[in-house]
Amino acid sequence: MKRCRHGGETLERARRLRARGEFAAALDDYLAVLAEHEPETTFCRRPILMETARLAYALGCFHLARACACAALTESVLSRGSAPALLLMAVVDAWQGRPEQARRQLDDARRGARWSPALRRQVRLTAAVIGAYAGDGVPALRGRRGAFARLVCAEALRSRDQEQDAAEEYGRARAEFERLRPVRRLRRKGRPVARRHADALAELGWATAVSGQGPSAPEAPLAAATLAARGATERAMRLAPDLPALDRRNTGLYWYSDGSLVKRWSDLVDGDPGRSWLTPEDAETLVSRLLDVFGRMRATDPTQFTPGDRITVRTLAAYGDRIGYPRLALEASRAELRIARSEAGTDATLDWEEMAWVLRRQAICLRNAGEDHDRIPALVEAAELYRDNDTTEAGRDTVQRLGDDITAIHLAAGDWASAIAATVATQRRLAAMASGDPLPAVAAALEMLHARSLTNAPASVAHDIDTERTEVLRILAGRDPARFASAYGEQLLTSMHSRCSAPGPAREALTLSHGLGDAVLRTRICREIAHRVLHEQPETALSIMDEVIAEGPLPREGAADEAENHRLRAESLRLLGRRDERADALLREARTKLGYAGSAFPHQRFLTIEDALWDAGRTEAARSLIDKAIDIIAEDRDAAGSLRIRRAERASELLRDTDALDDLAIVAERYPRLAARCQAAYALAHWRAQRRDEAVAACDRSLELDDRQHRARHLRGAFRARLGSIHAALEDLEAAARIGPDYWTTRAELSEAYLLLHLTDEAVREGHLAVDLDPDEGDAHAAYGLALLAAGHRQEAYAELDAAVTPRSALHSLDLPRLLVARGDVEAAVRATHEAVAAAPAPYLVRDTATQLRQLAATLPETSGGCARVLEALATAAD
Repeated sequence: MKRCRHGGETLERARRLRARGEFAAALDDYLAVLAEHEPETTFCRRPILMETARLAYALGCFHLARACACAALTESVLSRGSAPALLLMAVVDAWQGRPEQARRQLDDARRGARWSPALRRQVRLTAAVIGAYAGDGVPALRGRRGAFARLVCAEALRSRDQEQDAAEEYGRARAEFERLRPVRRLRRKGRPVARRHADALAELGWATAVSGQGPSAPEAPLAAATLAARGATERAMRLAPDLPALDRRNTGLYWYSDGSLVKRWSDLVDGDPGRSWLTPEDAETLVSRLLDVFGRMRATDPTQFTPGDRITVRTLAAYGDRIGYPRLALEASRAELRIARSEAGTDATLDWEEMAWVLRRQAICLRNAGEDHDRIPALVEAAELYRDNDTTEAGRDTVQRLGDDITAIHLAAGDWASAIAATVATQRRLAAMASGDPLPAVAAALEMLHARSLTNAPASVAHDIDTERTEVLRILAGRDPARFASAYGEQLLTSMHSRCSAPGPAREALTLSHGLGDAVLRTRICREIAHRVLHEQPETALSIMDEVIAEGPLPREGAADEAENHRLRAESLRLLGRRDERADALLREARTKLGYAGSAFPHQRFLTIEDALWDAGRTEAARSLIDKAIDIIAEDRDAAGSLRIRRAERASELLRDTDALDDLAIVAERYPRLAARCQAAYALAHWRAQRRDEAVAACDRSLELDDRQHRARHLRGAFRARLGSIHAALEDLEAAARIGPDYWTTRAELSEAYLLLHLTDEAVREGHLAVDLDPDEGDAHAAYGLALLAAGHRQEAYAELDAAVTPRSALHSLDLPRLLVARGDVEAAVRATHEAVAAAPAPYLVRDTATQLRQLAATLPETSGGCARVLEALATAAD
């Protein structure tokens, strides 16, 4: 071994460590020697390079091994001197999957090894290794060379995912190694004992073969200890995941020249510093040591060792977080970026994509270290690089992802203004890459951002985003109305929804609607404007809807919008008190929807329309709609059952008892989920047919099926009140109010029940609630008025009783006499009774009216005389 005046004590120590098998410490010392060694000193530098390369190869650092071998090759003068470097390079090339290049180097080495028996033996071993990686099998080599050849063959098989064959070959390699004297001594002593380089290599080879067999292999703990002692810590941890901390520690710098090796190693750590091969003290100085050693190697020999410093810190930046040190990774990434910027304009300048990845890596390290906001400049610079250099779809996807990350960082910090600016900037980059107009994409991105702002941002932020998107679409609509006028109209609609009091969007939308070719959108805009003025100016809303409807029917796909037009017109008419016209509008709403085959009309809305038509006296129209709806809706849907229940209730009200019972029998048979509601409808039919005991029993059955059902509970309470069981009625009605607190009918019945028990305050409260829930219902005003009268609030009571008998309240004619008696106008009550009975009301209504008159006389004694005269008139007229 040649002496070197440059290496001094460090080189001597490195060679002693190498001889004792302390390969990790030796390799670091060799790197330190090379960092100080001047190039062009062939006679001593080349052997150091080869010794470094062989150590790196033994420890699995193949990239570093090839770099050192390549440097040694350039300094070789004789062909015999170049052979070792060529052989090592050939082995690494074979491992990297370049067999042709490996064979060329082997041929070159063979020519230089003709006169050296030792080199010829190395050539044969290298040929065996190349053949193993190429899948040619293992030639018949004996001794150490045979063992190492089989070990390489096993590694090659594993790299090709041939696990079964690899396991068998590892077993053969192990058997070969166990014939060697150093390995026999190792197994006998139970610990690494080699003090010669060749013996330490044999121990390392045996331990590697055992590690290939897995943690369950015999003598795996001894093999793991041997690997750790020889510096192959990564293999030791794979074999023994719970390796003691002392054996696991490895401060070597050489690892970081090989990213794939560090990745495998970091997978074993999984982010847990307690399992890392570094202590916190080691981590503090690691980056500075890497920059010092590999930076000096690059400075002394830039040809061979550029860019070693950047590669090593890049590896640490990529995997530092996975070994439990995110701050270390961040420090390394900053060092990598400094080096990359310093290389600009030199032969080592990174191409744009590599530079972009340096920036993206730093952004990842900043995120892992908790410095999220500092990521933004790196992400922006990376996005600019992709914008300027990659117009492919993959490049655009990357820019989009980077932009999304920037926006997300701003949003996480609550900086919506910067998030909006970042979103717009991203879309401009993407448009520049596609040589297109950025505004359409900006509008789409702002729409998504606006949707997010509605749930987790102040209202002012949503308003700002909405305003900006409106402006973008206004510009686009001006440039290309055919493409963007509709989108602009939709945006104005959104603005009107979100800013009900702002007149600007409404005026602009109204102006825009006149020129829109999209009839459906034009209708929606006008309808939204009508909706805004509906409650304050119902006449204006009605006028707008009349104009919209007069334009003619919408296309087939606009059926829902056309029905909605009639619905809004009907609501305007309701507010104006025009009951007949409202009924016509509701009828058109229902028919519009029913006119489209297969249309999915919400049956609850349908029932509401039917109810309004019935109350307006359009009984035939209401029944006809119910019949058509039942024909359209599939029989297997519960909606059809609900419609049949309604038809049965209407039939019973018209005293068509048989028709009602037939429909209810069908519901009971076909719709088991509607059983409780069906029984409640049976109860109503029985009551109207004056089968009162059966009515209460049907309510009982309904509540047995579903005791949380409001309808049956309310009906039973009302029935019991008419039958005189006031306390039982009150219990049912209170339960019904708890189940359905928003039903005015229940509140009105409850008010009258309290009144019968002389609980005046409670009666007033419930009557007031009934009127609040539906101010247009006469029965609600009647209940409230009677309660106020009992409480002594005569003036307010008369006002409520007057409200109950207005034409708008749709009070039944038989309810009027009772209210007139309460108001003190007995003569008018008698006349009203004769007029009501002349219309041939249902017998159950006459009976209920008589009951209520008796209860009024009991509750308000001052009305007893008037009630008696009306009861007499009722009986006379009925006869």
